[in-house]
Amino acid sequence: RLGGYVDNVVDHDVVHAPNQTYFVPGEDHPERLGILRPTDRSLLAGWLTPVIDVKYTPFLSAHAKQPESFLSFMLAIDLDNVLSPVPLKTRLEGLDSLKSNSPESVAGTLASIQGCSIIVGRRSLNECIAKFEFAKSPSSLKLIAPELLAEILQRNGTGAPEVKQWEVSVEGNSLSLKGPITQSSLSGLMGIFSLQSQAQQAAARASLSEQSEEQRIAYESKHYFDEVNSIIEHTRDHKSQTAGAMAKWSDQRARQIDEIGTLNVDPAMVQYGTNVAELLRGNALTVRQTNIDAGKIKASQSLDTGYYNDGYGYYNTNSTTDYQRVTSAIAQGNAYGNYREALNQIDKLTAAMRRDMTQKFKMQF
Repeated sequence: RLGGYVDNVVDHDVVHAPNQTYFVPGEDHPERLGILRPTDRSLLAGWLTPVIDVKYTPFLSAHAKQPESFLSFMLAIDLDNVLSPVPLKTRLEGLDSLKSNSPESVAGTLASIQGCSIIVGRRSLNECIAKFEFAKSPSSLKLIAPELLAEILQRNGTGAPEVKQWEVSVEGNSLSLKGPITQSSLSGLMGIFSLQSQAQQAAARASLSEQSEEQRIAYESKHYFDEVNSIIEHTRDHKSQTAGAMAKWSDQRARQIDEIGTLNVDPAMVQYGTNVAELLRGNALTVRQTNIDAGKIKASQSLDTGYYNDGYGYYNTNSTTDYQRVTSAIAQGNAYGNYREALNQIDKLTAAMRRDMTQKFKMQF
């Protein structure tokens, strides 16, 4: 369904899909599906060979064994000895969420993290739990945890403002946050895998096997068009708090479009998708370059704190912070202006493609 092929690796049938992905059906657990990216065949063979003793950490092993009946999504990441408190302290400086907590103290606690997990329940997106396990008690972070997590995510381009409203609990060396997660935040999280559209592609193609070639092209083109437009609307609905987050979001959506299958899709429609992805990717590049240029300007502004006034001493009516705030505002405005222009061009492309395809295939796109 994905246009790939079935391969046999050390006596295991696996699916080699486009976009550098292996899908591995579970043998002992048929309800599970293993995913390996990129398609490193030797690594896959090592993973599947019983004689190779793969050493998983206690953290990952514990999460892999938990019951799955109440889960729709679970992600566990081992972070033991990943962070150093020295550079982390510098990165935390200036965070509004630290309040009265010193960056050095918070960095010491965060650097002791052993792993984190994110769980979404089966009933709704209102059931999300993020759990962080440390080598020492994180009780000092309890009051600031929601704002700290939201601000860290925002700085890294993955805005999730709803996190600020989550409930916090501390038990031993574990800190948990519970609350609802939005579709856009979950989509950004799953962007780690970049596989969201592949299952939808397979399901959509399952019903087309009995159609004529012309019908298949028409319906595949319509499906492709709908997929691209769904991504466009998802892009439009995302509310980024910073230009950097907006750039990351646009780049992720461009990669989603790149991953949509093009088998039996009209060439003009494929070019339309390529053009949309290029506009989104171009917006991301422009925003990042704007931020870089603004950073250079602010660096020079920090060196100029005033001027001499007719021999009466050094004088400056505005502080360096005032100038840098203006520079940030200008950069933000330029970034959002480019973003809106990209969406405007995409809307024009979409309207033209809808007219052309509707006329060509005599069905409403």
